[in-house]
Amino acid sequence: MKLKIFFIFICLSLLNADDFKPLDSNYEDWIKNEQTEFVQYQKNMDEEFAEMLKKDWDVFMGEYAIKSYEKPKPKKMPKTKEKILTKVEIIKSPKVTIKPIVITAPKPIKIKPIKITPKIKKTSLRNLKFNFYSQSVDIKYDTRHKIYIDRYTKGSIANYWNNMSRIDYKILIKQLNNYSNNLNFNDWAKYQLIHQIGSKIHQDENLANLFTWFILSKMGYDMKVGFNNSKIYLLANSENKMFQVSYFTLGDKRYYVLNPDGKSGNLGQVFTYNGEYPNSNRKFSLDIKKPIKFTGNVVNKPLRFSYNNQAFKIDSKFSKALVNFYKTYPQADYKVYFDAQKSSFSYYMLSDIKSHIQGKSELEAVNFLLRLTQKSFEYKTDPQQFGYEKVFFPEETLSYPYSDCEDRSIFFSFLVKKLLNLNVVGIKYSNHLAAAVAFSGSVRGDGFMHNGKKYTITDPTFINANAGSAMPQYKGKNFKIISQMKGR
Repeated sequence: MKLKIFFIFICLSLLNADDFKPLDSNYEDWIKNEQTEFVQYQKNMDEEFAEMLKKDWDVFMGEYAIKSYEKPKPKKMPKTKEKILTKVEIIKSPKVTIKPIVITAPKPIKIKPIKITPKIKKTSLRNLKFNFYSQSVDIKYDTRHKIYIDRYTKGSIANYWNNMSRIDYKILIKQLNNYSNNLNFNDWAKYQLIHQIGSKIHQDENLANLFTWFILSKMGYDMKVGFNNSKIYLLANSENKMFQVSYFTLGDKRYYVLNPDGKSGNLGQVFTYNGEYPNSNRKFSLDIKKPIKFTGNVVNKPLRFSYNNQAFKIDSKFSKALVNFYKTYPQADYKVYFDAQKSSFSYYMLSDIKSHIQGKSELEAVNFLLRLTQKSFEYKTDPQQFGYEKVFFPEETLSYPYSDCEDRSIFFSFLVKKLLNLNVVGIKYSNHLAAAVAFSGSVRGDGFMHNGKKYTITDPTFINANAGSAMPQYKGKNFKIISQMKGR
């Protein structure tokens, strides 16, 4: 019965009532009845969930994963003598054809407010305005959402849910979706926005976590809250592994602790509940499938390097606002970084690079991209620069003064996929990460077969090394392959 009512309501919400009037004069009465039933269904669902929260809690022991290599990464980049390709090598390699690169200058985005017709008194609505990574946010919220809790127990958390569910939260969710859709927010950006709204409403971290839990659950995400001592934690069932973050295993699900800075210490024991809010089974994802539109504070960054005894300068741009957003990002699977859609600013750099490699052979073009990545950035390991492991998105590699092997491999892979449309994978050794490219033609040197294709090792950290040259200490060593989406 519950599923029937839910399905009917969703279907009706997609249709125009005027289309039905010629068919059934009682349509309006019928749909009002269905809507009433659905509202009652939601009310019952919230009350049942709140009742479950009053009793169904257990102690769970947290686990903690620190992303690290089996051995410390090299503290200095090795260097080899630059080798100029022979005419035979160039002729054997097919010519590259690069598609036109369209540069659209990103502009500040003004989000048009959606029309709100609340079923509450206007005196209960307040405007909340703030800057969110250079993006102006203007949100209306119901002041009754400011619910105070002086002591955190399963009973007080159950009452919080009950009280929040009786207030028109859909007004807020509608506005959140408006911002998310216009700015291409992924789940981490949504979380950050909701948490900041909760923090500004409540001026309290615990209440902000409860607020975020309620809103994300109502948006369909598989979320939980937990507590120990006087601290509330927000837990998310995640598609991706996270590192430097505590997590709790409930059955076959792993719930990670979400924190605004992307980290959480090893929390030990936490009380949380076994049940789930109905219809909220969407996993939280760190994947970036569309370019997130944080476009403020643009910085110009010239990339200078030499290749075949010739000096080059590539002009690049990045948004400092986007880099600041990435600072908060939890450390995740390498695939998240390799596959992430990059910002519109990257096309400035791609356009400049294209002019140097158009009409060249694949081998020449890949070596040019290798040299650009090997020589344009200073090297330091993450422990040397930050004191912990931090993987960069390409925009961060442009922004920070230093980068190490995985950052360069991600940056280089992005260039190969976008400019040359060749398959590329990451290869992870015990204390090093490089890349490998599937050329269209035969290329001499170090490589391996993967999914029926020959991949040639390309190491953006081995200075002056051409495609096919692995670092001497890694020749013949085992490695793990990190697959990537083509063209991302």
